[in-house]
Amino acid sequence: MIVDTVRIPYKGYGQTLRICSVSDMHEGHVNQDESALRQTLSQEDCYFTFNGDNWDSIVLADRRYHKSMDRTVGDAILDEIFESMFYKLKPVANRILWIHRGNHEDVILRRFGTDLTARLCKELGTLYAGYSSLIGVICHKTGKGGGGVRSVDFRCHHGWGGGCRTIGSVITKYSHDVKYWDADVYVYGHDHALHSVPIPRGRRANKKLLADDKHIILSGTYLRTYTDTTDASWHETKGFPLTKIGSPVINITPTAHKWVKITVDTQ
Repeated sequence: MIVDTVRIPYKGYGQTLRICSVSDMHEGHVNQDESALRQTLSQEDCYFTFNGDNWDSIVLADRRYHKSMDRTVGDAILDEIFESMFYKLKPVANRILWIHRGNHEDVILRRFGTDLTARLCKELGTLYAGYSSLIGVICHKTGKGGGGVRSVDFRCHHGWGGGCRTIGSVITKYSHDVKYWDADVYVYGHDHALHSVPIPRGRRANKKLLADDKHIILSGTYLRTYTDTTDASWHETKGFPLTKIGSPVINITPTAHKWVKITVDTQ
C-alpha cells in the first residue's frame, strides 16, 4: 500500500481545486467510449487521478480473450495498448497526481512479469500508487503571505469482488472499508459505477463542534456494457445493467476558518 503526499497550489481562499478521478478506461477494448474519455481528458481546469483497469489487457493466452472485443491490430497487444494510453495521457501529464493499477493490469503482472502501470508512471513522471493508497493532498496558498495549508486525505483502492448489480450493493460493500481508514475522501473503482455518498462526521476544533462529511466515491468507467453487433461482451453475457459513462470530479475549496469545503460532481 502506498502512503504519500502530493501538493497543489492555490491563489487564495475560496478558489476551488478540481480533481477528476478516472477509472476503468479499459484501453484496447472495442466497447471503450473513446469520445467520452477524450472529452474528460480535455478539461483544462482540473487535476487527474487514475484508479486502475486503465487497460483491458486481455491477451490471447487469457481464457477471457475474444477477438471481437480486441481493438488492437497487431500481434504485440500489450505494446500497442501501452502506447495508445501513453499518448492519450501525455498532454495532461503535468496535472496527473497519481495512477493506480487494477485487477486487469494485475493479471498481466502476475502472468507475464511486466507492470504496465509502473512503466506508464515512469514515462509520464507521475506517482505510481500501486493497487491501493492513502495519499494526502496538500493544498498550499501561493503569492503574498503564503501559508493557508490545507490537507485532504484520500483513501483509494481499485476495488474488489465479482461485480455488483446495484448502486446500493456497491456502496454497502465499500462502506465497511471506511470504518478502518481515517480519510476524508474514499475512492473505489472496479464496479463500473458512478456515484457519490456523503457521510456526516462530527469533529472538534478547539472548543467548537464542526461537521465535515466523509465522501464515498465510485469512480465510473469508460467501458460500455453492451455492443451494437451480434458479438456479445462479457458483461452482456452476464446480464449486467447499463453503465453510466464518465468520471466524478472532487471539488476542494480551501476556506479561511473551516478547513475546506468538499463537494463531488457525478454528472
